Amino acid sequence: MKVILLQDVPGKGKKGDVKEVANGYAQNFLIKKGMAKPATEKKVAAIRDQQAKEKRRSGKEERNFQKMAARLQGATVEITEKVNDSGKLYAALSSAKVVDAVKSHLAVTIKALQVRPKAPIKELGKHHVKIVLGKGIEAEITVVVK
Repeated sequence: MKVILLQDVPGKGKKGDVKEVANGYAQNFLIKKGMAKPATEKKVAAIRDQQAKEKRRSGKEERNFQKMAARLQGATVEITEKVNDSGKLYAALSSAKVVDAVKSHLAVTIKALQVRPKAPIKELGKHHVKIVLGKGIEAEITVVVK
């Protein structure tokens, strides 16, 4: 029996795959548990269309990430912070401040979770920070803390 998997099934396939499985396995396990539905020509065509749309969207998203990475790679942003008598920051520089600086200096919008410093930034000076955009695309910027 042909079924369309509604979620990942170990040993059978991933969500959206059309698989041929034994009738009993399909009816008594996969369909009953909501893990699959019977495959008809109409449903298979709809799944193929949906997968094609997702592939196009994913490609567009990857191109956007590459453009953002090109703008970010090697860029420098400056952030002014208060320091104590020994020249150390009162608190480590937050990812949110890096996000704000990138947005104002480079006109690129990123999220705080995408900012990955090598170590907490607690001192004045230049620091290299990795920006993880997604789909394996990364950029490295220099943050100058004054």
